[in-house]
Amino acid sequence: MAPETLAKLADIKNFVGGKFSTTDGFYTYELTRAVRGKSFTYIIGNETMFYTGLFLGSRACIGQGAILNPQILKAMLERYRSGNYSGVLRAQDAINTILSNSPNAVDFLKMYATEKGYATPLYTRSHSSNPYMEDRVPITKAEYDRFKVIYETELMPYL
Repeated sequence: MAPETLAKLADIKNFVGGKFSTTDGFYTYELTRAVRGKSFTYIIGNETMFYTGLFLGSRACIGQGAILNPQILKAMLERYRSGNYSGVLRAQDAINTILSNSPNAVDFLKMYATEKGYATPLYTRSHSSNPYMEDRVPITKAEYDRFKVIYETELMPYL
């Protein structure tokens, strides 16, 4: 969506917000600039951009990887509101470390929940009928074990 289009849409009554999933900082800046001063809530759709989004006025973050680290996202918001910007940056570092090392967030969390006593079976939905998607490869036990160490190390300070 072009920033100019978003600015026009944001003027429509009851068009009060939108989620934008991008890692492009310039594009994010231009979209938030287009709605600055309007009654519009910009939602970061990729948690690797939450640090940037907070400073640009985003009020929320809903990214696929957010399922792995809601505690860290909450800490980022609290630290931002209190003016602890170095704490916000450290939390963003933790999020980026988790996401850049995650083999498959959904499968990992299902295996992790099962390990913690909440039986959660793995289920991989086939996308074979969708010409724009491919079936993902299920996480292996070795990938799970490797990532679990990273995940728990990065998450620990926020529990």
